[in-house]
Amino acid sequence: MKLKKAIILGAVAAGLPLAYIQASKIKFDQLFKTKKDIDIEANKPDGIPLDLFKNTLLVDLNWLKDTEYSDFDITSYDGLKLHAVRVKNNDHKLVILLHGVNNDHYGILHQAHIFYDLGFDVLMCDLRAHGKSEGEYTSLGFKEGIDLAEYVSALIKEDPSLKIGIYGIGLGAQAVLQYLAHDVKENVIFTIIESAFIDAYDQLAKNFSDKLLFNGINDNYRRYIGLNLDEISGYDGVISNHTPTLFLHSAKDPIVDVKNTVVLSEANSGPKDIHIFEKATHMGNYLDEDYPKVIENFIKSL
Repeated sequence: MKLKKAIILGAVAAGLPLAYIQASKIKFDQLFKTKKDIDIEANKPDGIPLDLFKNTLLVDLNWLKDTEYSDFDITSYDGLKLHAVRVKNNDHKLVILLHGVNNDHYGILHQAHIFYDLGFDVLMCDLRAHGKSEGEYTSLGFKEGIDLAEYVSALIKEDPSLKIGIYGIGLGAQAVLQYLAHDVKENVIFTIIESAFIDAYDQLAKNFSDKLLFNGINDNYRRYIGLNLDEISGYDGVISNHTPTLFLHSAKDPIVDVKNTVVLSEANSGPKDIHIFEKATHMGNYLDEDYPKVIENFIKSL
């Protein structure tokens, strides 16, 4: 009887590593494998009334329908077709807009409308593995930042005198931070970073009491993305940044603590401004009545 019990316990112990490997891959896929079929009406930000969201979306969809827009696609450094929508308005200045995770360019439609009304062309990107862009996993900004650099280069190749602004929210904000850590082109005249976090490892780890499982997720990130989560830091983008930057966040963001943006702003070495909205929302600040004016005031200050 004792021998049988020992065999059973041994078999269970031997199976535990495999179980953790499988569990960590499942959780990794839940976190990093994106949703391609997105219902734009169902993708309402937290803390925002449904009627306000739907009414705003309808106005923005009608605006887009009445504009001169076209596809603007590029190929990433690793061979993925990346999709964006360009709305023509001005031949001399343009804003690139990057959305949040499990969203697509419709998730930044209202912000695009605001920049359009301020006299900019707008380029609304589907980040890799989102919308019509190819790819399976998001990298939490690392590869998306490289993709952003490719978009900037493609636009400058088309028009070397083009003045470019960059706006990113959530995942898009992380891409902007990664881009700022590298070779920022002189054509880039401003960036706006909304609802960003400082450290990818800490942002994810706080939700895991099982550290062994989280280490397995990190192993999968290294296997499928090519680096460790603790190598994704927003600090790298701000400590040497000299591009005028506006930092935005919600004071009561339930997902990403507003302290992240405060610290990033304080660490930013170049011209900067910060605005904290009072709404209890994650990435829903754009529906605040003061939001367009905050953007406009920042643009006028450049």
